[in-house]
Amino acid sequence: MATGNGARGVRETGEVPGGRAMNQRRIPLGSSRRLVFVAQVVALVGLVVATGTAAGRSTKRTVRPAAPTTKKSTKTTAATSATQPPLAVYRGGLRSGWIDFGWSATRELGASSARIDMGNWQGWLLDRSAEPVEGTSVVVRYRTAADLGEFLQIGLTAVGQTDVGTEVPIAPSPAGPDGFRTATVGVAQFSPSLGFFQIRLRPTRALPVGTIVEVASIDVTPPSVATVSLGAVKSSGTATISIDCQTPARRPIDPRIYGIGYSGAGYLKADPSKMGATINRWGGNPTSRYNWKLGNVWNTNLDYFWRNVTIADGTTNALETFFAKNAEAGRLNAVTVPTLGWVAKDDSSYSFPVKTFGRQQASDPSNADIGNGRSVDGKKLPPPDPKTTSVAVGPDDIRQWVADSLKGRTNMYFLDNEVELWNDTHRDVHPAATTYDEVLDLGVRYATAIKAADSRAIVAGPASWGWPAYFYSAADAEAGFSSAPDRKAHGDTPLLAWYLQQMKSQEAKTGKRLLDVLDVHFYPQQSNVYGGGVGGVDPATAKLRIRSTRSLWDPSYTDESWIGESINLLPRMRKLITENYPGTGLSIGEWSFGGEGHMSGGLATAIALGRFGTEGVTSAFYWTAPPADSPTFWAFRAFRNFDGKGGRFLDSSVEAKSSNDAVSVFASTNEATSELVTVIINTDTKKALDTPIVTKNCRSLSSVATFFFDGGPAGFRGGVARDPARIVTPAYSITVVKGALR
Repeated sequence: MATGNGARGVRETGEVPGGRAMNQRRIPLGSSRRLVFVAQVVALVGLVVATGTAAGRSTKRTVRPAAPTTKKSTKTTAATSATQPPLAVYRGGLRSGWIDFGWSATRELGASSARIDMGNWQGWLLDRSAEPVEGTSVVVRYRTAADLGEFLQIGLTAVGQTDVGTEVPIAPSPAGPDGFRTATVGVAQFSPSLGFFQIRLRPTRALPVGTIVEVASIDVTPPSVATVSLGAVKSSGTATISIDCQTPARRPIDPRIYGIGYSGAGYLKADPSKMGATINRWGGNPTSRYNWKLGNVWNTNLDYFWRNVTIADGTTNALETFFAKNAEAGRLNAVTVPTLGWVAKDDSSYSFPVKTFGRQQASDPSNADIGNGRSVDGKKLPPPDPKTTSVAVGPDDIRQWVADSLKGRTNMYFLDNEVELWNDTHRDVHPAATTYDEVLDLGVRYATAIKAADSRAIVAGPASWGWPAYFYSAADAEAGFSSAPDRKAHGDTPLLAWYLQQMKSQEAKTGKRLLDVLDVHFYPQQSNVYGGGVGGVDPATAKLRIRSTRSLWDPSYTDESWIGESINLLPRMRKLITENYPGTGLSIGEWSFGGEGHMSGGLATAIALGRFGTEGVTSAFYWTAPPADSPTFWAFRAFRNFDGKGGRFLDSSVEAKSSNDAVSVFASTNEATSELVTVIINTDTKKALDTPIVTKNCRSLSSVATFFFDGGPAGFRGGVARDPARIVTPAYSITVVKGALR
């Protein structure tokens, strides 16, 4: 979320492992959203006030999830085109379907022009979630009492977009005789491949209160009507697919790799049941301070003004609702267990009152006394007494909670969330940087408590946020990675290796395994690839997004970010486990490659899901859930329900190779090796490819059904029987091939 207390996603640090500068790295955020429109408006206002800029910044959590897409026609008629009249958004009043969610205190929507006070970073937000629109440009007629030069910007929220996203300054045009200026902004630069559902107008700089902007009209220029015949897909290249059913690469696939992290109701996100999610993780920053005794309160931490708030509607036990929805759909539960030591004491307290700490860099627009914890010059204020917002909890409290409520219903327990960031995310109650010893001590004490109450518990930790946290503690980060005093005090052993060694020693001492699964988070750090789930979708960034998936598995790939070296995440972590604590599972507790509403995001997601299967991952949780009917949604469906009838990737991964670097391929079979389901991902943006399937150590693959997805909300098409030697995969597509081995 681009949060009200400053656009989180930038943290001051020194060096990184390997001695490379790490400037303005993206930090995953917590999911503190209240699922009402006012939360978005508040966040937008707070962002501008806090940063002194007008540009929204895409970070990990959503300001507002995407709107549902409208189904597009799939008729295959001859190509035609026609011009349509403009779609009026505002003309003497809001037109049908548009709703005013502006955050300006003065908004007069009269019979002629709308009058909007844009002083003090105020603005206008128009929403049409129920029926998104498509168009080529947005045309705004506006005027001001004085010539303000370039002061206004426009933003669109695209279907599939899950953050504030791009906003474009409007260059001033000559005023007409009536003083009105006309601004035309092209829609393509916002990348709304599935349409858009919001229009935002706000200033690019601070203006005095009382700066009235009159808006005579807002129109959307519709695209030309065009429907074309799909015709026969013709290939322009070849990628031979080779599958071996009996190599050592054959391994079982844990169905928990198709999980999501989904702490709230997920307004307008995909229904987890429809996308085929198998396990749901109650997680994110606010869950570190979830008060299970009160049932529906937590603290929004750094993400949003350090406030205690009610969750969702505040009338029901949020975790019980989460459990009930999962049970109804047959999904497993994963729960983040607070080990921070403090949880919200009520639904109204906050950490940095202006009346106590004085004027601050930003205040919550809904309550001027709620500050963001920074002085007007941006310096961090000293933390308050934790009891200001919170009550202390410890392992005994967790043991009782597990015994009373979680036992028998929870498949996996996670030891809190991103502990290496607590001195930032939760600095109001935990200002000190965590150390090697603290991370281990908390892990041992809380895992012991969990297993004392639930002997069948699967415990995962330490939920490391990303690359530096795999090797160094927060105390090292604070001191500087070149000196790394905490690591050197522990034999100069990388943090996760040391953590595993100590957990193994604990088992040797007690005869009981405390840590079952090593949990790490992973987000690509390349510029604008993840972008809070949205990211850039220009051709260069789209290609970079797909290349960045190689950081999951390819030792020869040098990560194209500030990391600047080979990550090789999944093999690296498996090797770490083998060397330090064999038998431990591996979880990717949060992950996403962004671009949710773009085909590049769908292709990257499909590649990641395939790799989790081939690399033997225990569980993986996409953060949070993609927009309904987005390419990322359909990437999940490639593995979980490609034919709409429950067709899925099978239970064992087998070796699959492609002769063409533009094609990734993943193959699966059942225990009897009588069925074969293959997912083929063609990342070539222009070329359809012949992809004949050749099998080895399998029975004969005679006839197959193929299903392909190449964009759009309609999802997978096909299902036609084909010769496996004559399969064609469209350009930039996901193709699923299902066949019997006889």
